[in-house]
Amino acid sequence: MSIREILVPVLVNRFPERGLRVGTPPEPFAIFPAAHPDVGDVSLSEGANGRDAVVAIGDVARDHFFNPYEEERDTGAAAEGIARNVVRFLEELFGDRLLMWRSTDGHTRGWRERGEAGHTAPLVTDDRTYHLFIWSRPLGIWQATPTVLARGRVCDEREYDIMVRRLNDDGFPALQRDLARRLVADYERRLEAPDESEEGT
Repeated sequence: MSIREILVPVLVNRFPERGLRVGTPPEPFAIFPAAHPDVGDVSLSEGANGRDAVVAIGDVARDHFFNPYEEERDTGAAAEGIARNVVRFLEELFGDRLLMWRSTDGHTRGWRERGEAGHTAPLVTDDRTYHLFIWSRPLGIWQATPTVLARGRVCDEREYDIMVRRLNDDGFPALQRDLARRLVADYERRLEAPDESEEGT
């Protein structure tokens, strides 16, 4: 059976109140209407080779779901595995447990699971400006440098790398540069010093 043949009945049964519309390829074979117009509809299509499912959320996020196991490729087990992954993704999406982002210049987009912490930072390694979304609504604009400077702390290696690159940017304003330099130095000190909670162990 094709991915479409397996997925459509599963989606009908699993999400009966989401307004699912079933289409015919090459159009998306399943569409869930948007909860918010700025986020957009969810559409599902078969990949070009028929071996994967493509899930798109408006023009905010897009991903391919495929079976990584060579021995199962082109089998019913592969399609069923893809269907399980797609259903789990949609459950997380509709539960507002996925964070999605799209750069304001349109070059970069992605998503991450928010987890119990309800993460609101995209997993990016640049200092572009991003629109943030969850399924039910937009969350506003995010950029690494202003976020780190306002927080007054570099939290991880990803933020550290971004700040170091900004410090090498001639266009970085002097006041921000001074604060960023202090935050970078503080992060480096914390890396070199043992964690206080581990002292005496």
